[in-house]
Amino acid sequence: MRKLIFSINITLDGFIDHTTMIADDELHEKASELLRSADVVLYGRKAYQLMAEAWSGAPLDKTLSPRVREFADTMNAMEKIVYSTTLKNVSWKTKILRSVDPAAVRAMKRLPGKGYFIRSRSRYCTNLYEI
Repeated sequence: MRKLIFSINITLDGFIDHTTMIADDELHEKASELLRSADVVLYGRKAYQLMAEAWSGAPLDKTLSPRVREFADTMNAMEKIVYSTTLKNVSWKTKILRSVDPAAVRAMKRLPGKGYFIRSRSRYCTNLYEI
């Protein structure tokens, strides 16, 4: 059975803000390693939009370090699901689901593969933590 793997960047004192963290080679190397433990990334709308904007074109940026480009390549190759009631169109190997259906998630977990990587704090993905 596939696992649901939750990941979020958080400081030791519980602060969550991706704009104030140091996204260095070490962080990107660890993130690439974690991503490779799953087949699909699950997003809420805001996280999806931020990540798609930041990473979809990153492999072409020759100023990025090899570890950061490796992260971009890993991220871009993965299938993605975004939970959103407002998005109309997506790209970046992404499928839109309008709501979290626990029975559907349980069925997805029974499919062959590695796992699902959750990158969201949205109310949609919060329901996944209990499945």
